[in-house]
Amino acid sequence: MAKAYTFDEFSYQIEIETIDKRVWEYLFDVGYDKRSRAHSKVNTTTIMTSSIAESMNSANKSARYLLVTPLLDFMTNLVKEWNYNNKKIARKIFIKLGQKYEDMLEENFISARKMTI
Repeated sequence: MAKAYTFDEFSYQIEIETIDKRVWEYLFDVGYDKRSRAHSKVNTTTIMTSSIAESMNSANKSARYLLVTPLLDFMTNLVKEWNYNNKKIARKIFIKLGQKYEDMLEENFISARKMTI
């Protein structure tokens, strides 16, 4: 139920879930907006932050036992590869975002161009 992004999916999950009565009462008292993404009143764009961290943790499993310099090289190359692939995909998309997000992308692009190794 918690991962349901749509109201229909949430309704379906709520019908098939078998939940202890005590837990069900607690969840009902808490409210749908606290336990469902579909009903959440919070801006969910920040969910990506944890997804990025999880992706990094997943990707560097094999490199965790390297010495510091090879680990940093590995991570640098990984991020470069991801950026290259994402940029390649993004160039094929011609959707205009809201002005706020267009400005954020522009600022990030400028900051990235100023980075040095």
